[in-house]
Amino acid sequence: EPVRHSNRQAGTTMADQKENHAWKAFDTSSEAGRLLRQIYGSKPPPVNVPLPRRSRNPGPPTEGWRPVSNRVGQVDPRRSTRSIDKEKAVQIPRRARADRSYSKIDLVSRRKRGDVIRDELQDAKMRMEHYRPPHLRPMGQEKDRLAEICAFKGGKILPAEMTAIPLEVTPSEQVARIKERERIEKARRRRAGLPEPTLTRPSAPKSHTQMLEETILDEIDERRKHLEDMQGLGMRAEDAKTLAGEIAVRVRELRKVNPELAEQIGGKELRNP
Repeated sequence: EPVRHSNRQAGTTMADQKENHAWKAFDTSSEAGRLLRQIYGSKPPPVNVPLPRRSRNPGPPTEGWRPVSNRVGQVDPRRSTRSIDKEKAVQIPRRARADRSYSKIDLVSRRKRGDVIRDELQDAKMRMEHYRPPHLRPMGQEKDRLAEICAFKGGKILPAEMTAIPLEVTPSEQVARIKERERIEKARRRRAGLPEPTLTRPSAPKSHTQMLEETILDEIDERRKHLEDMQGLGMRAEDAKTLAGEIAVRVRELRKVNPELAEQIGGKELRNP
């Protein structure tokens, strides 16, 4: 009996401990105990999670997908209308009318008739006689005219002291007026029966070789004249020798361009300096 009584008391103590939740309480006298109580307290923590929305409409049918809509009671209106026999029987389209048939003789080239050739010649003659070329404005002349206007007609943005004196007539306009005056004078002389004035033809432009010869000759004459003048004033022999050397150099350059002219101009002392 004492053993049974002790077992009964032990069972009662365990049951009381299971029902008693005081052991879950934390000591609130310290900061750690208060934090643990907030985390692991007896009350469940608040959960602010939105609940899933549930639609009141019924879900899609489970028997299969419907192409029209997902309403219950809808029926697929499509039916299988494919027919293999109809696909095999292809109808060839018929032409409304037959094409024009050509004979072989129609494809052989022939000579043109006289009236056809005459019409073509008259048409070509008319096009040549009544040809009207397009109105083209040369861009180069337009650029030159605009440049003259900007240069000689006075500025509009810059101050007056920074611009050139405006001219009433630009150089191109002056040339055009001279040509017009000559044309009028020529027409007047032709109507009066007077002979046309003889025009002096301008000389042909000099070539690069001729210009080089003239330059070298001018330099030789200049140094010879200077040498003669300085010798009359009592020039030193060293300076005279320097000028003679410069003349000899020019003679050698002239000999490369025109050997005959160099032999005529150069003296005996300048041929082999």
